[in-house]
Amino acid sequence: MGIGDVNGDGRPEIAAGAKGGLGFDGGEWFAYWEQPENARGSWRKHLLSDRQPGASNILPGDLDGDAQVDFLASRGHGVGLLWFRGPDFKAIEIDEKIVGPHSLILEDLDGDGDLDAAACGRFETGVVAWYENDGKANFTKHVIDVNQGSYDMRAVDMDGDGDLDFLIAGHWSANVVWYENLAK
Repeated sequence: MGIGDVNGDGRPEIAAGAKGGLGFDGGEWFAYWEQPENARGSWRKHLLSDRQPGASNILPGDLDGDAQVDFLASRGHGVGLLWFRGPDFKAIEIDEKIVGPHSLILEDLDGDGDLDAAACGRFETGVVAWYENDGKANFTKHVIDVNQGSYDMRAVDMDGDGDLDFLIAGHWSANVVWYENLAK
């Protein structure tokens, strides 16, 4: 689930994905809900796409530097990483080959002032990768590791050296792994 002010009214919206598939009829979508003036009132659903097999994570942020909110999304129970470009939320593929990117990060990972992405597959054969953003949402994939599954992934400065490292809670791999950022 992602949370952020999508429409610029000062109130946060909530975004989510539904993976669909067996036992999850009506799924395979990404959407966000617009918060009304009275938060206890009815929230309006905005469907971003209803053709997203394995939809899981979605996070709001300005990916292309145009001062419009976009969404970064992953098909953690399917294949692929994509973004929805605001304000019309057109779907654009980032990585059509990453399998099961169950964990998703949207942070300035390289300290250059724009939002980068990171993901990790959920199976034992998963790929750990970060996607360097050039500030205009052109992403360069950097593979960090292979054969690491993920249930959850965080970007945090584990060693106090001022940069963000990755901490992964393994899914099928049943481990916890710290990937130290050695970029500096």
